[in-house]
Amino acid sequence: MKKVELYLIRHGQTYINKYNRMQGWSDSPLTASGKSDAHNAGIYLRDTQFQAVYSSDTMRAIKTAKIIMDESNFPTPERRTSKYLREHFYGYFEGDDSYRTWFVVGNPYGYKTLEDIAADRSLDVAKDLMHQTDPYHDAENAEQFWTRVNKNLSSIC
Repeated sequence: MKKVELYLIRHGQTYINKYNRMQGWSDSPLTASGKSDAHNAGIYLRDTQFQAVYSSDTMRAIKTAKIIMDESNFPTPERRTSKYLREHFYGYFEGDDSYRTWFVVGNPYGYKTLEDIAADRSLDVAKDLMHQTDPYHDAENAEQFWTRVNKNLSSIC
């Protein structure tokens, strides 16, 4: 079995993150803080030689990966983007206030926040509750999310 070492790095802060809005498949530019954090990650990893760099196809992820790799002491490796590496899709709740969203999703079950749901149940249960609460049922449930992400991870490993 081939050994693969993965470094998982979240994209830098975006304006939607800054304003505490739900951002899954929707995209927004990196803030100055997000760019700075990406530069710092690049400095921290500058002596790590990567064979390939993978990111979602969102501009925030592509930009974060580029900033990190611009700091590298090694030639830029192969870079790939994939829609399968996107964050969870929040459906109807995309762009909504995060606190309000998780209250609406969790309150019928006795939860006020995402943290409450995750602590008592799991993040997968939170995904399933969001899917059930979405009036269009467009938000991904846990099975849809992991099927999509694992499709891409299995091609990497």
